[in-house]
Amino acid sequence: MATTEFTPLVADKCPECKKISSSWYDDRNRHMATEFLAGVEIWQIAKGYRLSNERVLEIVIHELGLMQYQRQSRIQRHNAITEREEEE
Repeated sequence: MATTEFTPLVADKCPECKKISSSWYDDRNRHMATEFLAGVEIWQIAKGYRLSNERVLEIVIHELGLMQYQRQSRIQRHNAITEREEEE
């Protein structure tokens, strides 16, 4: 099986204090889940971000759950709007 190339996101650091911005972690987590769905293996993501396989798996599971929740919420909102329009 051919491995998929993986390139981690570059950390968004403050030029003065070198601290990584908190929003970068959210972007990184979404990136991990998206890459996993695209076929990148957990160990490749872990190696790229210098995390353990277990931590990456936790993050990916959490992010996939959020994605599913957001998708379901959009569907429910769409259905509610459609129902209101049909009633009018």
